Amino acid sequence: MVCCITALTSCSQPTPSSETSQAKETTETPKFSGPWAEEFRQAFESAPTDEIREYLRNEEITEVEKQAVTEAFRNCLTSQGLTFDDFNNDGSFGFGFASVTDPDKANLITNECQASTGVDQVISLYFHIQGNPGNKDLSEEIAACMIRSKTVPPEFTIDPSKSDLFAGLFLKDEVQAWAAYNTCTADPIGSFND
Repeated sequence: MVCCITALTSCSQPTPSSETSQAKETTETPKFSGPWAEEFRQAFESAPTDEIREYLRNEEITEVEKQAVTEAFRNCLTSQGLTFDDFNNDGSFGFGFASVTDPDKANLITNECQASTGVDQVISLYFHIQGNPGNKDLSEEIAACMIRSKTVPPEFTIDPSKSDLFAGLFLKDEVQAWAAYNTCTADPIGSFND
């Protein structure tokens, strides 16, 4: 069995189908006002179903709602020949190849399941809120964590204006740096403190 790891981000949303676009036209976006208001607005407007929009409407994502999306995603993947256990604490996940052997097809299936089940809207937002309820800028803490991980040099900083986060500054390889970044984003204070 081959396994693939994928990290979720809330930077981009899939292009909605015409069916979901028509459904969204009839659903007014709530006036979100909490620390994650803009992220909830984007997630609400790109949500594939009314059920996902209802999960987002109150600016909270409960464990039950996260689990419902997780189960829908698992069912979507397994029905198409892939395996999936659960999301990691940073929102990333791995999947295995049960009957699908083509990695490109597996990635296509995964992307389609993410888009159709609400993973793109609910899961990364759920984990971001768990790790940073007040949506504070943690770039200094994340940079310090990355330095502690020893995957970047001591002068590393996070500059959101750069398109290349690491700009070739790896002490190890890029895969290890991204894995450390996912860990540091989930828990910038507690990670790599050994």
